[in-house]
Amino acid sequence: MLQGVQCSATRNLCHATAHAARKYVQCCSMSRHQRHRYVIASAGRQPHVMQRIKVQLEGFFFASPFSNWLWNTSVSHSWRVIRLAGMLLISIILTARSYRLYVRYTPVHAAVASLLALGCLFWDAGKSCGVAAAAWLLRTAVLLAQQPEENAGHRVGGKGFDSRLCENSLEALTDLIQRDLRGFLEPDELAYVEYDVHETKDGELVVLHDLQRVLNASRHASINSRVIAALEREVGGPAALQRAHVQDVQWSSLQKLHLGGHADVHIPTLEAILQCCIDLRLRHSMAVEVKSIVTDGGRKTFLQLVRQYRVRHCMALEGECPEAAYAPFGFVAVISFPFHWAASFGEFGSQEWRAWGVRFRDAGIPVRSCVAHFIDLISGAQA
Repeated sequence: MLQGVQCSATRNLCHATAHAARKYVQCCSMSRHQRHRYVIASAGRQPHVMQRIKVQLEGFFFASPFSNWLWNTSVSHSWRVIRLAGMLLISIILTARSYRLYVRYTPVHAAVASLLALGCLFWDAGKSCGVAAAAWLLRTAVLLAQQPEENAGHRVGGKGFDSRLCENSLEALTDLIQRDLRGFLEPDELAYVEYDVHETKDGELVVLHDLQRVLNASRHASINSRVIAALEREVGGPAALQRAHVQDVQWSSLQKLHLGGHADVHIPTLEAILQCCIDLRLRHSMAVEVKSIVTDGGRKTFLQLVRQYRVRHCMALEGECPEAAYAPFGFVAVISFPFHWAASFGEFGSQEWRAWGVRFRDAGIPVRSCVAHFIDLISGAQA
């Protein structure tokens, strides 16, 4: 067996050497102009390599054991200093991912660049950059310290799937709003209501954190056996279902799932969540987190629903109880991790990103980063 592997490796090396030799001979036979065009064409293939590197980095920072450890440390460590340090590191990562928000001319950016240039010119480049970095870190830490660390409205107040008040469910949302209206919550316990939005394969906007998390909590209940079997047939088998995302399944199948095995507790749509908040008179801010919206139709519907909620509900609250709004969000805001926003509404700096940014701004809907609420994900978007 080892000899076979060695022979295979030798053949691969010979093929690679022969290929390189052919390319060398080909280049030698080219004119100067032809070689220039060949180099340009070869360079055009490099973005594919950079794209793979980018995907790998995003996977490491946002979907890996490291990212899970960092997130858990920043939200659950017993020492507040450690929690803030974790949040600060996350903010650095989020800022780096959305760096194109800052690569543009504004008076503030021009002033900062001028001060940095003067410092490098008349003082010392290393010290100037160090002072600028320290000032940015201090400002970021102060802003993070002002954000609420505990929020009863996370995933509409639901804690997992052990009870009927499942996370991101209408039942949990109803219970949360009623407890707030009856005065059962502490004054600072509920900063804002937050939930996650995905688009299904057939274009429905649904509210859940993660499909695999929902399936793992629901698949073993006998009440869901037929639903799970139908989902497996839809995506191509049990193994495929374990890798599936919301965008891979139909809403007609997903809506039949009983969350956590609790009868008649289902995954809600975005429209149902918003209507529930209007009907029960939610008097706090709402943060609608974008996870995955993959079609133009889904994006238009998303903006339309959030805008209607703002007009029908939030504008009245702005006059009745303005002090109840969470300052970075107002009474309604869209939040997202930068890599999720870029995948759904266009890479930062692109024409698609600018167009959607203008639409959200015209609708009066703030778009902020998760964790670092001071990062405006549509900053600088112009028609």
